[in-house]
Amino acid sequence: MPINPVHFAQMIYPYKGYLCHFPNRHLSFNELMEVYENQIAASLERTTGRTMFADELSCLSFWMVNHPNNGAINFSQFNELLTAFRFQVKGLQGFQAEF
Repeated sequence: MPINPVHFAQMIYPYKGYLCHFPNRHLSFNELMEVYENQIAASLERTTGRTMFADELSCLSFWMVNHPNNGAINFSQFNELLTAFRFQVKGLQGFQAEF
């Protein structure tokens, strides 16, 4: 099962490339393979027409890069995740202005 181009772009494309934008984070080979496996599962769901579920699985794979065992994170950890998705949010007021 190949990775869907949408999910591949989310991983490495210069204008998305979320894996490249985690602050101070370098992935090991095993971590990278886990992301690929999750993206393959998301691609499978996309081919069956369940695009919303595919997007949720894709997002989960990026969440698990920094927080594999956490179901919840604090605001500073959430800010790191937003930085990977190219949002520059400074504090609660910045978050409210952005979203």
